[in-house]
Amino acid sequence: MLFKRWLKTLLSKLNYTQTVRVGKTAFKIPVIQNMGRANLKQSDTWMLDFFTSMRLTDTSGFIDIGVNVGQTLLQFRSVSAQPYWGFEPNPSCVHYLNALISANQFKSTHIIPVGLSSKNQLGHFFIKHAADSAGTMIKELRPGYYASEDQHYIPLFKMDDLADEFKSVGCIKIDVEGAELNVIEGMVQFLKHHQAAVVCEILDAHDQASLPVMQDRARALLQIFKDLQYTAYRILHREKPIQYQVVNELHLTLWTPASIYLNDYLFWPNSRPFDLSV
Repeated sequence: MLFKRWLKTLLSKLNYTQTVRVGKTAFKIPVIQNMGRANLKQSDTWMLDFFTSMRLTDTSGFIDIGVNVGQTLLQFRSVSAQPYWGFEPNPSCVHYLNALISANQFKSTHIIPVGLSSKNQLGHFFIKHAADSAGTMIKELRPGYYASEDQHYIPLFKMDDLADEFKSVGCIKIDVEGAELNVIEGMVQFLKHHQAAVVCEILDAHDQASLPVMQDRARALLQIFKDLQYTAYRILHREKPIQYQVVNELHLTLWTPASIYLNDYLFWPNSRPFDLSV
């Protein structure tokens, strides 16, 4: 036990690189002061099949909102060479992502060090540690969980005000720990123009106190997509092949370990034929 603790402490201070296979592709995974270890063993790789079935055109790119340390980036790059843009407001994660991109010599891969929201403003970002994958802009997501020292400031932008930078976007992933409504509110015109498919995690509530707030936010989000003429699907990624279940309402519950399999949704524009067969 003492040896394991010593080894864990030692590894947390070391920088090293390990080769890992994601799908059929081998990647170099840098670990920098313990950051990046989440990439050494990816347990949830259902998006590999999703990206394959999307069949993005040569000129159509992918936007990853909430990159963290690049789990989705690796899965995307394992099946596609299309342009990639990742939004990540955590400076520690941005530093790591640049190292990951450099180690693998990724082309057309861009990390944008800001958050997305419904306004251009200075925002709050709550994280427990440098690579906290549960970092959020919505304090109400976990009432009483964050201390004052967990609050940081980040720049936030509306996607609609950045639209000129993106010529063609076929797919968007949003994983922003409760702030997805803010992100969508700031990209309505962008979605009207690009008609991009949107994969979005919508978390169940973490306690009874936060359930009404999070439920209201989920309803408002779904209404935006309905107004944009999108159809909502629950992604049943435990099924092989992946199944897509049409949903007309989003009913949140209290979070359980099973929620990880039920909180992912696909919003698909009615203007595009729906065909995600692998």
